[in-house]
Amino acid sequence: MFFFIATTAHSQPLAPLKAYYESLEFEKTISYGQQLLKDASSFTPDELIEIHKYLGFAYFNLRKQDSARVQFLTILELDPGYEFDPITTSPKIIAYYNALKKEFKQGRFKEKPAAIRYVFISDKRPAASLRSVLLPGWGQYYKGQKKRAALFFSSFLVASAATASAAILENHYHQKYRAVDDITKLDAAYDDYNRWYKLRKAGVIVTAGVWLSSVFDAMWSNYERQSVRVSITTFDRQSITLSINF
Repeated sequence: MFFFIATTAHSQPLAPLKAYYESLEFEKTISYGQQLLKDASSFTPDELIEIHKYLGFAYFNLRKQDSARVQFLTILELDPGYEFDPITTSPKIIAYYNALKKEFKQGRFKEKPAAIRYVFISDKRPAASLRSVLLPGWGQYYKGQKKRAALFFSSFLVASAATASAAILENHYHQKYRAVDDITKLDAAYDDYNRWYKLRKAGVIVTAGVWLSSVFDAMWSNYERQSVRVSITTFDRQSITLSINF
């Protein structure tokens, strides 16, 4: 099973996790690490590796190797080439991890590894902006912002229709102006033509403004993602709950 999280992340403090582990408070390390994973979507892949690393270390030191295995396999899912620092990591842990890594690379597991598997979904905003280039509001619809999509699309539609109407009338009054043969009516004919000329120009500016606003909004504005909560039980029957956005 794959669990989805977004790549966009807000940094969270990992220092206490390391501090608990270095103070040999392994139970607190596990408790704090599990708490962090409740908001897994807030972390980058590198930060997730750090969390699972210290959880694995703590479990290993508590002689819960099955639970440590879960954490180490999760690291390998995130980065198959990841190495522990030999200066700060116990040789026993490194030996256990390297053996696990070898089996992981060779695909020697009879079953799928009992680890959390992350699939990172790219930010929708670049793709949304390209859609809004083609049609204002499409990018917002793609991001799930239906009300905002309707606003941009309807504004663009109204502005475009008004501009097209002004252009038709401008052309009409321009023809009338050119056809005037009575000098006393020339100024009035020009005023009619000039009014619709200005309205057409204003319409073009407004239409372009709506189009540009839709593109920039699709690119830069944040958007609400679905939230899913998944409970995962480790080998020692402890439950980890993930809050995941995608």
